[in-house]
Amino acid sequence: MDTEEVNRLYRIWRTLTQMMQDRGYEVPDSLLMMSLKGFQQRLGDAKSREQISITLAKTDDPDSKIMTYFAEEARITVPIIANIAQRMHKDSIKRTVMIGKGSITPSAKQAIVEVQSHFIIEFFEEKELLMNITEHESVPKHIVMTEIEKAALLKRYRVKESQLPKIQVTDPVARYFGLIRGQVVKIIRTSETAGKYITYRLAV
Repeated sequence: MDTEEVNRLYRIWRTLTQMMQDRGYEVPDSLLMMSLKGFQQRLGDAKSREQISITLAKTDDPDSKIMTYFAEEARITVPIIANIAQRMHKDSIKRTVMIGKGSITPSAKQAIVEVQSHFIIEFFEEKELLMNITEHESVPKHIVMTEIEKAALLKRYRVKESQLPKIQVTDPVARYFGLIRGQVVKIIRTSETAGKYITYRLAV
C-alpha cells in the first residue's frame, strides 16, 4: 500500500467516522479526530484494512451495535458476505457498513437481501466515501426522526405516513444516514428569499 492509497483511505476513514456520529453512534474523539499520522500507526506495518475496521454502539442504546468492515478483496463475493454474517451473529451485531475497493457481485447483493431479516449489511465503494456528501453546499441539513417524533408529526398534521413526500432509500443522503423504509427525515433548508423552511420525507 503506497502513500497515495494510505492518504485516500484516511479521507474515507474521516467520512466514515463522521457518518457514524451523524447516525447517533458513540465515536470516541480519538477516532473522530485522528490525525494522518495516527491513522498510519493504526494501519500498522502490514497496512491491513482489518486494523481500521471498528465496532461502535448507539449513544442512547449501548446494545445497538454497528460494525464497519474494510474489505481487502478487490470485489465483494458471496463468501465474504457469509463471513460477515457469521461475525455479526457471533458478536450480536445487527448492522454492518462494508467498504469495498471495487464493486459487489450480483449474487453477493442477493446474499445481503437474503440475510436482512436478521442483519442489515450496507455496501459502499471506497470512492463513494471520499467526501462527506452532507457537507456539500447544495445538501440541506437532514435530521432522522425517532419513532416517537414521527408519530407526533403525523398526529400534529393529521396525515398518514403514506401522504408524506418520499425519499428513496437508495438516495445518496439516505444511504449516508442508513435510512430504512418507514423512517422519516426532517429536512431544513435556508434561502435568502424564503428564510428557513422545513419539509419531511418518508423513506421508501
